Amino acid sequence: MTLLISSHPLYKSVESKLACFLSQHPSKTKLLVALSGGADSMVLLHLCQAFCQSHLLEMKALYVHHGLSINADAWQAHAQHSCSSLNIPFYAEAVHVVEKARHSIEEQARIARYAAFEKHSDETTIILLGHHANDQLETVLLRLQRGAGSLGLAGMAESRLLGNGALCFRPLLESTRKEIDAFVETFQIQHIEDESNFDDKYARNFLRNNVIPLWERLQPGLLRAITRSAALLRDQQNLLDEYTELDLLAALDNGTLCLNTVRGMSVSRQRNVLRAFIRLGQLPMPSFAILEQIRLQAVSSKDDAQIDIQLKGMCVKRYRDKLYLVKPSKQYSNQPVELGLQIDLGAMNLEQVHTTKGLRLPHEDETISVRFNCPLVRIHLSHKPGSNTIKHWLKDAKIPSWERGNIPVIFYNDTPVQIVGVGIAHSHLVDNGIRWQLSPKSHEALAK
Repeated sequence: MTLLISSHPLYKSVESKLACFLSQHPSKTKLLVALSGGADSMVLLHLCQAFCQSHLLEMKALYVHHGLSINADAWQAHAQHSCSSLNIPFYAEAVHVVEKARHSIEEQARIARYAAFEKHSDETTIILLGHHANDQLETVLLRLQRGAGSLGLAGMAESRLLGNGALCFRPLLESTRKEIDAFVETFQIQHIEDESNFDDKYARNFLRNNVIPLWERLQPGLLRAITRSAALLRDQQNLLDEYTELDLLAALDNGTLCLNTVRGMSVSRQRNVLRAFIRLGQLPMPSFAILEQIRLQAVSSKDDAQIDIQLKGMCVKRYRDKLYLVKPSKQYSNQPVELGLQIDLGAMNLEQVHTTKGLRLPHEDETISVRFNCPLVRIHLSHKPGSNTIKHWLKDAKIPSWERGNIPVIFYNDTPVQIVGVGIAHSHLVDNGIRWQLSPKSHEALAK
C-alpha cells in the first residue's frame, strides 16, 4: 500500500512540502501527527507514514481525548488500532475542557489541545495538523463575520512556533476536501465521523453544511478565490510585520513604550505599534475600541496624565511619557518585618551585602526591620540636600507610582536608614558597611 500511496498526486504534494519544510528546519528530526481519527487526520497519518519510510524519519501519533463526546473512547480505540496496523507509536492525552464565560467550548478545547501538543513534543519536533483548504475557507469567513483585520483574514498560518520550540505545520492547507475524500475512497481508509459536525448550532458547521455549498454552486471558483485572497493577505501581513518590528524597536526603551516616539507616527502606525507592544505581554488582542482608548489616552493626554486600562491578566499604565504593561503584583504590608541576612519577597530576595560606602551595622539595642508603603516617613539621603519624604525620593528616582508601595525601606528601630535601590541615610553612612539589595530568585528557587 505504501508503494501505491507514494505514487499518488496528494502524496507528491505533501512530500514536496514536508521535504522543503524539513530542509528549512534541519534541527527538526521527529514528526508528530495530531490524530483525531477523522478523514483529514487519517489521510495525513497514511501520507506521513509513507514519507517517513521513504526518508527514514521517526514519527508518532497523538490522540487528544477532550471528553466532549460519548464516542471519544471509541475514537481513541480506532486511532490506536490504526496506528498499530501501520506500526506507528501511539500516544493519547486526556484533557479537561471547561466552558468559560465569553469563551466558546471550541476555543477552550483548542487551548487544551495545544497544551497536549507541547507536552508530547520538544524543540526537535514538527507537529503535523490535518487542516486543509476548505477549513481555511471556513476560518476566513468566520473571521470576516467577527470584523477581523488583515492578520485574522490571512487565515491559518502554514506553520506556527510553540512555546517549547516545537513547530506546527499544515502540509494539507492547499489541498481540498474533495482531494482528501478521493484519497480516502481510493485507499479505503477507515475513519470516524464526529457527530458534532452535523450540528448547525456551531457557526462553522452552519457555514460548512448550508452556506458554502450553496455559494459554490453559484460561484464554482469560490474556494480557490478566497484561499488565494487569504494567501495574499498573509504575504502582506508578513511585510507589515517587518515594518512593525522596526517601529517597535525604535519606540521601545527597556520594556516600555516611548510615547514621544509614537507621537511622531501616523495614526495607523500608532495603532500598529500599540498592537505589537501588547503582543509583547503575550496578551489576547483587545477590541479596536479598547485599543483606540489606549492610543488616545497615551498619545493625546497631558504629559503627567495617568492611564490605567485593564486587559486580561495585565494592565496598561503610563508614567513620565512612557507606556508600561504591568502584571498584578503582591502588595506588601506596611507593618515592620524583622530581618535576618535575607528575606523572601516572592520572585525576589532582599539580601544584605558588604560594601565600601554603606550602612553602618546596627547597635546592640537596634532591631533591623523592613517596611513598605510608608510614603510620609522622612529621611535625609546621603547624596541629597536635606530631608524629605520617602514619596518624594521615590518620585525623584523616577519610580512609577504603582511600584512605590513595594519598595523596601530598612529601619533601625523606628528610624529609616535605607530606601533599597535609592539611597542610604546620611547619618548612617560609613566607609566599610553594608547595604540591602533586591536580587531575582533563580528559576530553581521559584520552582520549589
